[in-house]
Amino acid sequence: HAMTVSPRARGSGGSAKKGAKKAGGAGNASKTKAAANASSMTMADDDAPITPAVWRPGYDPLEEDETLQYDPTAYDCMHSLALEWPCLSFDVLRDAATAARVASVASSASTAKTSTTAAAAAVASFPHTLFLAAGTQAATRSANSLSLLRLGRVGRGKHGPAALRDDDSDDGLSSDSEDDEADRPTLASRRVAVNAGVNRVRAMPQHPGIVAAWLDSGVVSIWDLRQQLGELEKMTDAESARNEEKEKKKIGGGGVKRKAGGGSLSSDFLSLAPVASHRHGAEGFGLAWSPGPAPGRLASGDCGGGLRVWEPREGGRAASSSCSPLSWAVSQPYGGHDDHRASVEDVAWSPTEGTVFATAATDAALRVYDARARSRPQLVIQSAHASDVNVVSWSGLATFMLASGGDDGAVKAWDLRAIGSANNSGSANGGGSGSGGGVGKKTASPELPATAPGEVARLCYHRGAVTSVEWSPTESSVLLSTGDSTDGTTCVWDLAVERDPEEEAALGAGAAVAVGASSAEDASSGLPAQLLFVHAGQSDVKEAHWHPQVDGLVASTAADGFNVWRAANV
Repeated sequence: HAMTVSPRARGSGGSAKKGAKKAGGAGNASKTKAAANASSMTMADDDAPITPAVWRPGYDPLEEDETLQYDPTAYDCMHSLALEWPCLSFDVLRDAATAARVASVASSASTAKTSTTAAAAAVASFPHTLFLAAGTQAATRSANSLSLLRLGRVGRGKHGPAALRDDDSDDGLSSDSEDDEADRPTLASRRVAVNAGVNRVRAMPQHPGIVAAWLDSGVVSIWDLRQQLGELEKMTDAESARNEEKEKKKIGGGGVKRKAGGGSLSSDFLSLAPVASHRHGAEGFGLAWSPGPAPGRLASGDCGGGLRVWEPREGGRAASSSCSPLSWAVSQPYGGHDDHRASVEDVAWSPTEGTVFATAATDAALRVYDARARSRPQLVIQSAHASDVNVVSWSGLATFMLASGGDDGAVKAWDLRAIGSANNSGSANGGGSGSGGGVGKKTASPELPATAPGEVARLCYHRGAVTSVEWSPTESSVLLSTGDSTDGTTCVWDLAVERDPEEEAALGAGAAVAVGASSAEDASSGLPAQLLFVHAGQSDVKEAHWHPQVDGLVASTAADGFNVWRAANV
C-alpha cells in the first residue's frame, strides 16, 4: 500500500509574495492582514532588483518572467502524506497523550510566571502525534478501506524561525529532507475492508474508537475500532518508522498483490464486521455524532432527502466496558413532505443541546431540528445561499452561531438568536440587516441573495463550491473553509477583524492585498479583511479539520493526499 509520508511537501505553501513587476504588499499577515499561502515570485533576471510582494492565488496572474518560490516562514509546520487512494473524508481523533503534553507546557509556563497562550503551548509542545480516521475512494470496491492512521513525529522542521536560519541550505519545502530522515514524520495504520467507497467518516467525540462511515452503496455503518486505536496509541515513533520501512520494501519488491483492475486485494485489510448498519434509500454524505454528554446519538442524511437519527438502545453497552453503546435504534425519516425533498448534504449537532441539530441541503436551505419533535424543523432559513448549501458547522464556543458554505462560493455565519426572534415560524427569506466580510470578485455566483435575518457575515474568496467549513475549537470568531477543484484552497477566517482606514492609508499601494472590500463595487480592489490565511497547492480540497487539542493545527485532504500544517499568524 503506497501509504507514506512524502519526502517533500507536495502542496506549494508559504506566504504569498510577488515579484518586482507589481506593487509590494503584505508579507506574513497579522490579524488585520490577509496572508495568502501559495508561493513567492521573484524576477528571473539576476541583474534586476527583487521586491517580494504578496501573490494572491486565483487573483494575480503569473507573468512569463516571474517564478514562484515557497516561503516556509508562513508556517509553524507543514507536512504531506498520501494514501494509496484519494480520501473524501476524515476525522481527527482526540488522544490523552496530546492533551497531557500541551497542558504540561502551559502549566510549566504558568509556574514560571510567563504568559503562554494556547497557541504558544501548541508550538512549544512540538513534535506532535496525530490520530486520524479516514476512508478511501478506490478504483475498485474491494480496494477500499476504513483506516485509523497514526502520524508521529510531526515537528516544525525547517519552518518558522528555522527557515530563517537554514534558508541557504534548501528550498524549505518540508522538514522531510533526505538529510533529516530521523526527524521525518512516521505513518502507521490499521485498515479495515469496507468493499465500498467511503463518502464521509465521523468518529464519536466521546469515544474516538467508535467510527461511523457513509458508504457509496447507500449504507451507513458503525465500526468498533477501539482495540485497533489502542494499538496505535501504544506504538512508539521508532516502531512506526520500522513498520513503514517494511511496508515500503514490500511495495518495492512487489510483495503486495494487486487485482487486474488495480488496487489491493481485500485480504490485505482486517476483516472486521460493523457493529451496526442501516441502508438508506440512496447514498449520502450527511453524518454527525452528537457531542452532548450522552454518547452515541448519530444523525445521517442521504441524497434522496432522507434524514434519520440513531438512538443508542438501553442495554446495548459492551459487557466489558461502560463507554459506548454498541446497539442503535434508527428512526423513521424526519420532516413532513415539504422538508428535504433535495439532498441532505451535511449535519451538525448543537454542542449544548443533545437533541438539536442543523442540516444543509441542495434546496439552498438550512434547517434546525429537535430529535424530540420529528414532524417538522424548529427553524428554517430559506435561500440561505444562492444555490446548494453543501456544509454546516455549529460553533462549540459561541453556541448560538452556525457557519455554512455553498455552491455559490460564499461562507456565511448565522446568529440563531436573531433568526428565532425575526421568524419563529421558521422561514427567513431576506430583508434583515447584517454585517460581514467584503464580497470577493471571483465567487461561483455573483448574484448572492439579500441578507437574511441572522446572517452576520458573508465571506467570499473561494472561486468555486465550498466543500467544508468548521469553527475553531479555541477561538470563537475563527473558522476554516475549503474550496473545490476550481481554486483548491483552505482558508482561515477571523470574523472579529474589521477594516482599519488608518492602517489602509499607512499601507498605501499595498493595502489592496491586506484589507477587504466594503462593498461589491470595490470588491475587485482587495481581499476580505477577515481572511487570515490561504493554504494553497492541494488539488480539489474535500475537507479540513482543526485538531481538537492542538491549537491552530489543521489537517486537510484533497485529491492528491493530506496536508498537516499550522499557519504562523493564526
